Amino acid sequence: MQIIFEYDHNGIIFRDALNLPDNHTYTDDELEAMKQTRISNWLTAITAPPPEYKRDQDGNIMHDEDGNPIPAE
Repeated sequence: MQIIFEYDHNGIIFRDALNLPDNHTYTDDELEAMKQTRISNWLTAITAPPPEYKRDQDGNIMHDEDGNPIPAE
């Protein structure tokens, strides 16, 4: 059984689905809680500020020896 749902945040549409066995025993409240968890995680991801990184004197992001950007302190 697939329960498709969507959520609109400032004109940005989040579409997802809960894929459950046909004989699931979740209540409507439990299903709603699952949906809200996914929506909350999505909202956190799209509204989080971008990470800050150390920059050199020219404003370029600095990288460690493995090529990963160095987080700002």
